[in-house]
Amino acid sequence: MAAIDGHSFEQFKETHSSQLQDIPSLFWESLYVKLKDEIYDAGQYFTMTPLEDEAKMKVVVSFIAGLNKDDSNNIFLVDHAWLYEPQYAKMQLTHVPGLATRMGKLMGILSEAAASRRTSQATTDLFAQYEIDHTASHDAEIGSHDLSTVPEMIPVDGDVTIDDIAAAPDGPPSPGTDSVAFDIPDDVLIDKVLEKMWSYNHSFVSPSGGSAEERVPLWYVMDEFGTTIRHSDTPSFAMAPFYYGPKQLSFSLMWCLRDLERGDEVTRDYVPSVKLSPLARACCLLPWKPYSLMLDDPVWNSVEQFVCPPITKLFPGVTYPSTPDTPFSLDTSQPIKVFTDLEVVKSFLTDQRFVICDDREVADILWTTSSLKDFASLKPHQFVNQFLCEEVLVCKDLMMTTARRARSMFPPMSGNQESSEFPVWLPETYNLVYELPRLVKHYMELQERGEDNTWIIKPWNLARSIDTFILDKLAPIIRLGLASPKVACKYISNPVLFNRPEVGLVKFDIRYMLMLRSVQPLTLYAYDVFWLRFANKPFSMDDFSDYEKHFTVMNYKEDVNLKQIHHDDFIGLFEQQYPAHKWANIQEKVFGAFRELFTTAVSVPAPQGILPFSKSRAIYAIDLMLEWNENHVMQPKLLEVNFSPDCIRACHYHSDFYNHMMSALFLDDTKNVPLTPICVPT
Repeated sequence: MAAIDGHSFEQFKETHSSQLQDIPSLFWESLYVKLKDEIYDAGQYFTMTPLEDEAKMKVVVSFIAGLNKDDSNNIFLVDHAWLYEPQYAKMQLTHVPGLATRMGKLMGILSEAAASRRTSQATTDLFAQYEIDHTASHDAEIGSHDLSTVPEMIPVDGDVTIDDIAAAPDGPPSPGTDSVAFDIPDDVLIDKVLEKMWSYNHSFVSPSGGSAEERVPLWYVMDEFGTTIRHSDTPSFAMAPFYYGPKQLSFSLMWCLRDLERGDEVTRDYVPSVKLSPLARACCLLPWKPYSLMLDDPVWNSVEQFVCPPITKLFPGVTYPSTPDTPFSLDTSQPIKVFTDLEVVKSFLTDQRFVICDDREVADILWTTSSLKDFASLKPHQFVNQFLCEEVLVCKDLMMTTARRARSMFPPMSGNQESSEFPVWLPETYNLVYELPRLVKHYMELQERGEDNTWIIKPWNLARSIDTFILDKLAPIIRLGLASPKVACKYISNPVLFNRPEVGLVKFDIRYMLMLRSVQPLTLYAYDVFWLRFANKPFSMDDFSDYEKHFTVMNYKEDVNLKQIHHDDFIGLFEQQYPAHKWANIQEKVFGAFRELFTTAVSVPAPQGILPFSKSRAIYAIDLMLEWNENHVMQPKLLEVNFSPDCIRACHYHSDFYNHMMSALFLDDTKNVPLTPICVPT
């Protein structure tokens, strides 16, 4: 096939191969042409028609000859009206002309306002085309029954996403026009869009590669035509997002699943990737069918089967050491050679017993930021700053599974609640990939009891609060869990607060550094110096999108204040604010939680537990908060365990940090090192 604009069909297949895997090869050539020439030909094949006895719309086939699923031309482009990241949605709706109004129409918000304020037939005629009942059928509007009269579709890309929307021919009115006309303040309209968007948006991950941080899901809302297509468990069309690299545009593609005659409805499956039990599917569809599943439904009888599968294989790419694991002592008669890719280690490791080495092959210690998979490549004399299968602690989903085992290993005598499957030091946590029905059921139970139902949704393996959301509505929790692997943790709604005189009572969390020297026997120390992180705004259980109120990681944010208090100063200030609570008693509980977690992590064989290896050492950063429990007692809650933590801040305040780490881990020299034994051989 001839190249179009210098980009051949073969190049198209090569550069988009990962996305084309989900699309039948029958359509590839037609798709190539339509993407290159931006051919929006859906109006020749489909039309809008009202549902019987309703003012809602559906899409039907209008082509006289119908559609043949084996016709290679029957793949169509659907434009995206809004492409965004959820954390920036409110900002875009507030500042981009016309966006909130268009979304308000598309989601039926303005039509609902119009219905309650109609004073003339003219008003009725104006809004009849926009009537939507999103909870019943998720129908949407398009302004005309014939797609040939629809304003030209506007391509939307990452750079001009919203400006193009505003510039569309016959596009949305000026900001606020409709909302003011029907007495909807702009802020109310925006809040309603933010709430309803989870029943209209979809997500995809950029196929361009990059780091894990660069591959967080992007969310989009299809145009009026795409959002009108209704759900069916037996759909007539398949739909999938597609990112076209040469023009940096995103679309949705739709193609026939069966032969259709004129007048047949166009439907799609809103959760096509979910091929699970009826209960799992029902949970996934709750954003569109919020009343289709109740607590007394017999389908809940199968909820206990939704558990995280046990780890039965080594993690991908991992190899065991090629030689027997025989203990080896470092030669201290000469400086120990350390190979590292961390500039902070090169700068602050000043202990004369160690020397930085640029040759990985001759180094005695490998101290790297990347996870070492090929342990078989280690030389017999080499030590490394990580353990095989430490993922059971440093991945949030696996850490949750490990912590749950602690609940049975350390019964209520250590303070655990008999009625809970979680240890007292872990917030209730569910894996949204495997345990979504359990989370949904628990959410419904909390809702029925009128208890707090706020959750923090986190990716399995990202840090610095990336792609993390605090939510008290079920629909976005479900949708985020379907977009990429995440856990849902019960949000700490009653945290112990710290009084910042210049701000007020704020959230704070605490980071401890732990040194794991051995798995068998378990040898674990806590560094006595800990670090504090503070929110910048007074805490309250509202406005969960306000980062500086609900999050504490400020050192990666530009133009925000970073409050720093030395741990020694903090202890004194804390005990002044809470004179009935001695820090030594709180820290004893914290160290007890560390002991239970690590004891559990090494109590079972790999890969479900950490693999013993005599030449492994590691430091981990554990983040935690303090919560007031029902007895008004301060209870530590462990949030996450971090591999290869960022220690720049630690070194700037304690220049001997790496000297202490290396001395304790590799030389077993703990003299003059501020540490506390958590687990040591007796």
